[in-house]
Amino acid sequence: MVLITFFEASMTLVGIGVLVLLAFTFRILRDDFLCERNMRIHHPELYQVVLSVQSRSRRKAIFALYEFHRYAYELADLETGERDLAKLEDNLRKHISGMYVASFRFRSLKKHTYRLYTYEDYQMFFDVLKGVSMDLHYHIYPYLDDVLQYARYTMGSLTLMIAPLLDKKNQDFFKSFAFPLGEAIEITRILKYASRDIEKGRSYFPESLMKQYRYTQVDLKKQVYNDAWRQLAHAMAEVAEERFELILKQLPTVQERFRNSLGEAIINYYALLKYIQEIEYDVFTILPVVRLEEKNKLFLQYGLTPRE
Repeated sequence: MVLITFFEASMTLVGIGVLVLLAFTFRILRDDFLCERNMRIHHPELYQVVLSVQSRSRRKAIFALYEFHRYAYELADLETGERDLAKLEDNLRKHISGMYVASFRFRSLKKHTYRLYTYEDYQMFFDVLKGVSMDLHYHIYPYLDDVLQYARYTMGSLTLMIAPLLDKKNQDFFKSFAFPLGEAIEITRILKYASRDIEKGRSYFPESLMKQYRYTQVDLKKQVYNDAWRQLAHAMAEVAEERFELILKQLPTVQERFRNSLGEAIINYYALLKYIQEIEYDVFTILPVVRLEEKNKLFLQYGLTPRE
């Protein structure tokens, strides 16, 4: 009888252990699924690029990094954004110190990226939060350099976050061009979403350039499309175009297995900028899109394989 009771208790403990293990495994799978799903939903073109990364572990790390970045900027549009941003920053500090954070985002970050960064490297995560904080409050940018600094916080920091996933040679490339690439991408986004941003009370066009081309914040709020606007938008686009071309010319220095994925990620935005230029910056009535034919022209121009 004692032997049977001991056996039953042992089997019960084994059963509990199996259930705990299954629950833990399910949570890990769910965390990864949510990060990947959110990129697929919110940024489908980038998602397709990431799928071309051969290493499964690196893909999961990119999904986790993207989800942190995406969620942070989602807070800028919430009424509770300031409070939620403070909570996110507190959770980030806990994550860095090794404490457990009850969030699928931080669990996924810990599983796939925790060993990638030194304490100093986490500054780029805090820079992302600086960019969100700037979006939470109406912000006037006096000069182009101020807009570029914002771009370095937003997209430049994300590029630096991804760099440790690559080997040494490609890390050097990413670190060298992280800020110019971030600036080019963010300016393209500023042009594309000018109409949406002004409806949210945000303007990323520097006062110095607006004065130079005699286009006012009032004009922007009214979405006035005229020669002054075209000149202002063109001046911004030239800054982005110069950076895209500089970076794409350096693509041959990237190892071949990363070259197409990285090139496609950059060209997605460069093709978008080209289309914005083609419609003469009429982003108030036309939502710019990335067209396959324009992308393929750029793929061929920079020695990459065109997409079908």
